[in-house]
Amino acid sequence: MMNDALDRGVSFRAVLAGSDEIALGAMGAALDRGLQIPDDVAIIGFGGLDWGTSVRPRLTTMTSDLAAMSESVRDFFLQQKSAEQRKPAMLTVFRRELALRASA
Repeated sequence: MMNDALDRGVSFRAVLAGSDEIALGAMGAALDRGLQIPDDVAIIGFGGLDWGTSVRPRLTTMTSDLAAMSESVRDFFLQQKSAEQRKPAMLTVFRRELALRASA
């Protein structure tokens, strides 16, 4: 997608990717074109994977509490399994934080 946008001459200053992996692909495409990160284009991932601190520039990301998400899903299925009548799913909100690093 990043290569397609750059090929079409789309003008943008930032990319907010749906995952850290997609953000790294966008970062690679930008660097391959000689763009400077974050001076020419800022890139932010989503997920908070630990290895985002190992790439250069270090990846800015929205963190996720994977342990809390896993526990919530487990608890939901355990509740559904033990209930006589299945109840509708409840909304669960998880805290996210911006881990501001060198890519944005």
